[in-house]
Amino acid sequence: MVGSVDWSRIEIAPMNDDEIDVPITEENLCSVLGINDEPEHRKIVSEAAMKASIAYVDACVADIDEDLLADAALPVPDHMPEEDHFWYDKEHPVIEEGSLFRSTNEFRMLIRTFAIRGKFDIKIKDSDTTRFLGHCKGNACPWRITTRTTEDGKTVRVQTYLT
Repeated sequence: MVGSVDWSRIEIAPMNDDEIDVPITEENLCSVLGINDEPEHRKIVSEAAMKASIAYVDACVADIDEDLLADAALPVPDHMPEEDHFWYDKEHPVIEEGSLFRSTNEFRMLIRTFAIRGKFDIKIKDSDTTRFLGHCKGNACPWRITTRTTEDGKTVRVQTYLT
């Protein structure tokens, strides 16, 4: 299994009196445990889990008895717009065309974190309650982003993303 840790192989040595207890960083802990903590790896694992979930649902749908459905009550859609699930790492946001964010405020917080992590300054060209246009302040930096709110008036979708 990818990402599993064999805890029986990890040795914990007692500390000597002359050693200093220093907290371990997240990067060092991942390295020691052999865990890949790169954003691209997390995205691949997330996509694989989503595909497995969809395959499971498809298999369940294939087992539905059509005769039982014919006698069922009125069909009711299961999807409710307010039940959309948003998943993104707030410390290491991944932004690409089509990405969805819960609200304008949450998107603005994430885009600031994204710029800090990417070590560039964002200049907001135009922004209001329904759209956001931003670009990199550097002259040679081609980075650009455009977002709009969706029909629900809350959710923000990335329309254009250029790096």
